Amino acid sequence: MLVVSGAARAQIEEISVWWAENRQKAPTLFDDELGAALERLASAPWIGAKLRVRSRSLRRLVLQRSRYHVYYRVDSAADQVEIVAIWHTSRGKLPRL
Repeated sequence: MLVVSGAARAQIEEISVWWAENRQKAPTLFDDELGAALERLASAPWIGAKLRVRSRSLRRLVLQRSRYHVYYRVDSAADQVEIVAIWHTSRGKLPRL
């Protein structure tokens, strides 16, 4: 099961609106790329790179074209993938995880 946290949902909405307004040649690129990534994560959650943040095990999947990073955790026991943040490297630091 794929779950998106409230914080990640807000980030997705903000990014999606910004992208549609500012990327006239590809206004749906972020939405399309994120949708495909979420489908992949639902079926293959281990594809992202491992991260260790504040003693929490997280993973990161890079959206190659839009250059956003999807931060998530996998709970094998609950058969769940939780998206915790969507972040762009241009922000210079990691999101609050």
